[in-house]
Amino acid sequence: MNFLVRLSPNARRDRDRIVAYYDDPERLQGDRFLDDFYRTARLLEKHPGIGRIVGGDVRRWHLGIFPHQLWYRVNPDTTTVRVIAVVADAQDHRPFADRLA
Repeated sequence: MNFLVRLSPNARRDRDRIVAYYDDPERLQGDRFLDDFYRTARLLEKHPGIGRIVGGDVRRWHLGIFPHQLWYRVNPDTTTVRVIAVVADAQDHRPFADRLA
């Protein structure tokens, strides 16, 4: 059974901010980041339980190429994966703690 991946408003802002960073004229990697992002989302549709537990019922899974992770919750009743954050590996994770609640 495939799950449906949904982005929270915060995760959508995270993703857009990261795309803007990678779209900088010196990098021009925004489209490549989005490809990696959506490839990872498609993986979560098929295998929602693969991520490591971050806290409570929140899991994380790394993108395949870029140094970022998707933090998400799985709801088996509605067969949805709700991405709550897109976090850089080297980023301080404490500001995202409020999204775990």
